[in-house]
Amino acid sequence: MASAKFIATLDLADAAGKSAILTNLKPFKVLVQKAAASPDPDLPFHAAADTPSAPDVWLQIWSMGENEPKKWKGPPQLKPKDGKNELCCEIPGFIAEAAGGHEFRALGAPKAGSGNALGWMKLRLADPSGKPWQKDGKDFHAQITADGVEDEVDVACTLQPAAGNSTAPGKSAHVFTFTNMNHVIGSQLKEGGLTLGFFVDCPHANPAKPNSDFNFRMYGEWGGRRAQSLGLKNGEIYIGATGFQKDEGDIVDAMAAIRDKVHKEFLDGQGEKPKIKRFFSCTHGDSNAKILGMKAGEDCAWLVSPSDRLEKFLDGVASHCADDMVWAQCSCHCAAPRSASPNGDYCVSPKDPKVGEGSFSDVCRKGLEKRGRADAAVWGHTSAGDAIRNTQLRAFTKEGNMDLCYMVLGWPKTANARALTVPWAYFSGTVDADKSKVVWRAFDASLKHPGELIKKMYGAG
Repeated sequence: MASAKFIATLDLADAAGKSAILTNLKPFKVLVQKAAASPDPDLPFHAAADTPSAPDVWLQIWSMGENEPKKWKGPPQLKPKDGKNELCCEIPGFIAEAAGGHEFRALGAPKAGSGNALGWMKLRLADPSGKPWQKDGKDFHAQITADGVEDEVDVACTLQPAAGNSTAPGKSAHVFTFTNMNHVIGSQLKEGGLTLGFFVDCPHANPAKPNSDFNFRMYGEWGGRRAQSLGLKNGEIYIGATGFQKDEGDIVDAMAAIRDKVHKEFLDGQGEKPKIKRFFSCTHGDSNAKILGMKAGEDCAWLVSPSDRLEKFLDGVASHCADDMVWAQCSCHCAAPRSASPNGDYCVSPKDPKVGEGSFSDVCRKGLEKRGRADAAVWGHTSAGDAIRNTQLRAFTKEGNMDLCYMVLGWPKTANARALTVPWAYFSGTVDADKSKVVWRAFDASLKHPGELIKKMYGAG
């Protein structure tokens, strides 16, 4: 038995599966290479046909929390602080000679770290004979232990001569980054269904066709990070939002594709396909004498009410969503009736369960109810503004409709119907949205079902 210095790294097990999106819905493999220098001590290795009676190398996988701020893709004001490096797991085994070099072979199941468990990763390891190690026909599942942000995980490996060594990889260690999809999806399913995001995906400003629609890509990504919603990119699920270009049919197609992939890759094809619990959509919207609807693509016609297109779209949405679904329509004026054009009617009608009646959001909510989604809630903007950070939100439910400001601040104490308009602008962070952390709470609220609160408030008078 000889010894040498080695380094261990992770990579995707299937080269054909490589894409811009790396997630732990796919298995990883451990690569072991001889090295001229390594922060880890010299380690024994064995001939390909030899198997030691006991493990003499322990593979440790660490989550590198110190890297979290570097990887942040959300709004700058919400950027996290440095996290801690945490031991995810250590696996007993040994290093053996193999075709083209060396490999780590497992002699037992992974031992989980003692920190905050946030899902698992699939590891495609070799057994003592060099064949794939599987349990019940499936790859190894190793726990992910992470501190702080749980959607993006940086991991690094060390090889130790004894169990229990707790020396984290150094800053020079090779880091493998992936999206912790099984934790995100698992958390969503515990709440009754999936969370999805969508945005009109338009190219950068085109001199021949000037538009500001490219901002929706930024808003969609920010909203996706905040909500930890699922989107599609390069055909793979990721944390973010799906860009759609043709028309609203792209949304329905993406809903079907994401449900299929979650069922196959997360649930291993077992049970029923999960329904969609909540989703948001970022588009242009308007409510006036000519238009009541949203712009569902860069080049397509407006999706308006009434129209056969809208009826077909609601058919598709209802077929993929849970009974108590929540739809956040991040579109200008979509929650305001035509008569409120052009400035909207936020805070105009307190204690009116029919406020916003006839708006696009109201039409959509009632359309979903006709399709068996009576408990659906639809949120919308009553004014023009930022697709994600507009806090002039109105909810539509079977219990009644209500502006968000009343849910938070209560009914106005004066006869002036719009008495809360200015206080709400300051309280919600709208007056300085680029610096405010509070402003995001309105978007958070638009992905929650307010039915019971609305019922209670109207019941109390």
